[in-house]
Amino acid sequence: MRKTARCLLPLLCLLLSGCTDASYYLQSITGQCRILLARKEISQLLADSELEPALRRKLELVLRLRNFAADELHLPVEGCYRTYADLNRPYAVWNVVATPEFSLEPLRWCFPVVGCVPYRGYFSEQAALAFADRLAARGNDVLTCGVAAYSTLGWFDDPVLNTFVDRSDADLAGLIFHELSHRLLYVADDAGFSESFARFFEIEGVSRWLRKQGRSDELARYRRRLELTDAIHQLARQIRDRLDALYHSDLDAAAKRREKKRLFAAFAARAAAIAARHGAKLADWLQPERLNNARFVMLATYQDLVPAFRHLLTANGGDLEALYRQVRTIAGQPAAERRRVMTFWQRRQRSPELRAAAGH
Repeated sequence: MRKTARCLLPLLCLLLSGCTDASYYLQSITGQCRILLARKEISQLLADSELEPALRRKLELVLRLRNFAADELHLPVEGCYRTYADLNRPYAVWNVVATPEFSLEPLRWCFPVVGCVPYRGYFSEQAALAFADRLAARGNDVLTCGVAAYSTLGWFDDPVLNTFVDRSDADLAGLIFHELSHRLLYVADDAGFSESFARFFEIEGVSRWLRKQGRSDELARYRRRLELTDAIHQLARQIRDRLDALYHSDLDAAAKRREKKRLFAAFAARAAAIAARHGAKLADWLQPERLNNARFVMLATYQDLVPAFRHLLTANGGDLEALYRQVRTIAGQPAAERRRVMTFWQRRQRSPELRAAAGH
């Protein structure tokens, strides 16, 4: 009973802080509590001689990744990832993203702590799909996607989950570093800044970890995969610009729909060509019938500012702690000024002038 109370009290504080959708918040509270109550200490699991060998190896790896995150990346690990929970489902939550038919501006939902974000999460896939159907019935472009992990931003000690523990070593490391970075920095009402920083940190952390481990072949493969990802997202930005121009044009709705469909098909065809040049297969989500505004919004949220953070790290001589200080300063600025600064760094090329521009 005491364990349940410790779980409920902070979440009830959120519930009582001004929510207007009680049923939604109730499912959030219930879902989070079920995860917390399912946790088992990794140290106890490892002491069990009958633990599945593959799971044992991954849990041991997580403990080493925690140490690396704390010692080498200077992340606030604290009590995170010392426990494991099997949720008996493929995803931790399902997020719903939506935009108007002719807009790249997402619908936003506002919550305590995280502020307003361009998605709404559900612990039940059925509930997420039902909400998505209601949004689609109003004419919106909608995306429902399973999410393997999320950060509680320091409110709780997040566990390792069955939803991601069986990933490759590099992908598992990336997820751990990504979610821990949210405990270091999260800007309410600016999901693009927060998620791009986490994505940048995921990439930088994995690169440093593989290098430290002497896993040069894996590092080379990881970099090649990043090159493909970067190329796809550069293409996505180009298509987004053309979509934005289309949506602001004077064409009628029927003409806009035709051109929108053509642009999605062009994106898929060019993405397939890029993948082929990298010796890869086109991902399912890149098929034209699965593309819509909402998917492009999510790409932008997690990717658009990654180059800016890369340039900032270069300007700080690769010093992560110096980067943290500068990023915290940027994060503390008003939203308009923060966008201006990040746009500046987004457009910079890696050059000796970066350090001077950063004031170092």
